[in-house]
Amino acid sequence: MQLIGRNEETEELKRGWKLTFELFKGIREVGKTMGAETAIMLIPLKLQLQDDSLDDFRASFGMSMDDVAIEKPQQAMRTFGREANIKIIDLLPTLRRWTVEHRTSGNKASLHLQEGHWNVKGHILAAKIAADELIRQRIVRDDGPVEPR
Repeated sequence: MQLIGRNEETEELKRGWKLTFELFKGIREVGKTMGAETAIMLIPLKLQLQDDSLDDFRASFGMSMDDVAIEKPQQAMRTFGREANIKIIDLLPTLRRWTVEHRTSGNKASLHLQEGHWNVKGHILAAKIAADELIRQRIVRDDGPVEPR
């Protein structure tokens, strides 16, 4: 609730973010010693993609839509990435767009299994976004098609 709530962050959440950011900075520094660049892929919560999941979540915590800042965790991570010079691959915009575009009357398109993990479509779409972003952000080179051995 604290991650997506508009309310002021608690000290506990601030400590959690600080620890997370310091761990990522440590990963970046270790990577540099090996000549590697660090990138962080942001995996959205199911409730960030599916309105019914968000509605259930809000109801369980007594939150209104005005209480929700659905992209708050991604915004915090993007700000951190800019400040720490770490590339961020944010899956939320594309996965959210896919979910909205594939929603039809009576058929709620989902990228998740019932228990919350990605289904096959979710894995395929996330892999495509990640690969495209790794190339677009020049984290890896695109050397063309790979020939099977």
